[in-house]
Amino acid sequence: MKILVSDLPVFTNFTVQKSWIDENDHMNFGRYFDIFVDASNNISEALGFDDGDFAESGYTTFAGDYHVTFLREARLDDALVCKSYVLSVDHKKMVLRHELSHAEEKWISAIAEELVLSVSLETRKVCPFPEEMHKAMDAVALSEEEYAKVKNTGRFISLSTPGPER
Repeated sequence: MKILVSDLPVFTNFTVQKSWIDENDHMNFGRYFDIFVDASNNISEALGFDDGDFAESGYTTFAGDYHVTFLREARLDDALVCKSYVLSVDHKKMVLRHELSHAEEKWISAIAEELVLSVSLETRKVCPFPEEMHKAMDAVALSEEEYAKVKNTGRFISLSTPGPER
């Protein structure tokens, strides 16, 4: 199983295409999910989840929850970069964070948090990550001090919850 934690965080580059623009003259919200899925696949590859040995060992990952916060419109031809990293991890799950920002102007367009579950292919139930993989993920996850400094993390949807920091 290859685990390339030295490749973290993962940066994925995109340019907003005409086909991504909706009737409001900005990037359609569905395209954000496409970008975040591509970024998730890239970080999964760096962590070894897409490695044949991982699947052959009887494991896979499922998305358990997904939360996107939109902060600023992305428009036609905007050059975007998605920074993806491990926010936190335990023995059966981890949280990835994706920050989509303008490549040159640096403003953040959207943030996604993804709960990734380790799943047994045999039982189709959540199970512990392979030990080698868990150790590697734990080594690159943010410390409690770093986690506390990350803006707009762990938010949930509620009419009484304050909006995101901008």
